[in-house]
Amino acid sequence: MTSKIKAELAKCARELACEGVVSGTSGNISTKQGSLIYIKKSNTGFKNAKSGDFVDIKDKKQASIEWKLHNACYRIRPDVKAVVHTHPTALLALASAGIKIKPVTIDFAIYFKKGIKYTKYAPPGSKKLASAVAKAIKYCNGVIMAGHGLVTAGKSLKEAAFLTIIAEREARIMLAAKLLRKSIKPLTPYQLKSIYKL
Repeated sequence: MTSKIKAELAKCARELACEGVVSGTSGNISTKQGSLIYIKKSNTGFKNAKSGDFVDIKDKKQASIEWKLHNACYRIRPDVKAVVHTHPTALLALASAGIKIKPVTIDFAIYFKKGIKYTKYAPPGSKKLASAVAKAIKYCNGVIMAGHGLVTAGKSLKEAAFLTIIAEREARIMLAAKLLRKSIKPLTPYQLKSIYKL
């Protein structure tokens, strides 16, 4: 069972690298199975991830520095079975410019019905960061950490990863509109209402 879980984590890590939402060793992913939590090792990459690159979260010598963040998310959201932490370029570009991501496409509106929350800057790996993300993720499935990255939570590893991809895609669309010197036109309340009825 453990080998299967680690294989799924490795596959997910490689897919996230292919999508361009991570680079090098930045970021981390984890999944919870029963009382066990498996997370990416510290200083290991996504692009060529293997099963051996994931360990029990209790292994503090090898586990990602952000193990506290992942643990906090699972504690506050019993329904969550996977947490994905990435550093998507477009999302971070918008955030650094003070532009909050909005529902401009149907996909984002559907999968982020409660939107994406933002947290103030906190040092990586700190209890302060873990606490801030946990408080935000309690009410939604996506959190952008100032000057840092994105955290998504899902009922499965596939869902959490998919949410990351959808969020970054939305940011790329918004960023493209800005680069074209066009105003960003989010979906209207009426349009959103009709989408939520689907």
